[in-house]
Amino acid sequence: EIRQNIEELEATQEEMRRKQTMLEKELTDALTQIKTLRSDEEKWQALRDYMQAAWNAVPMALYWKDAELCYQGANQSFLKMANIAEPADLLGRQSTQWHYGLLAALNTDDAQVVKQRRVIQNMQVVYTEGGKEKTVRMHKFPIIGPHREVIG
Repeated sequence: EIRQNIEELEATQEEMRRKQTMLEKELTDALTQIKTLRSDEEKWQALRDYMQAAWNAVPMALYWKDAELCYQGANQSFLKMANIAEPADLLGRQSTQWHYGLLAALNTDDAQVVKQRRVIQNMQVVYTEGGKEKTVRMHKFPIIGPHREVIG
């Protein structure tokens, strides 16, 4: 009986070694995937930074929204014109969340641009900010995705 117990113990130990080897391989694979994902994330961040710098170099105000009319980005000219300190204060929000100023005024036609694929050129937007009436000229157009769907 002792011999049988020793054999069972050895078989159990062998099974545990096999499982440990499998777990070590899975862990190694997972760590490799994490490194790849981190590298990809760094590349995407570098691309986002590059694109933001390019948009910031454009001398006119630019902003873009998704199909649900939530802001997805803007250049520094737009942020300054809209009195937005940080891009994060804009991202993911809708113009309807502002009740004054440029952002409130922009809400009127954005839905038509996205829902009806309407292009609006040389539109005059009048808004009040700090007690002063201001006017800007806007051009709005839908952003079309790779499958001809409106994505913003």
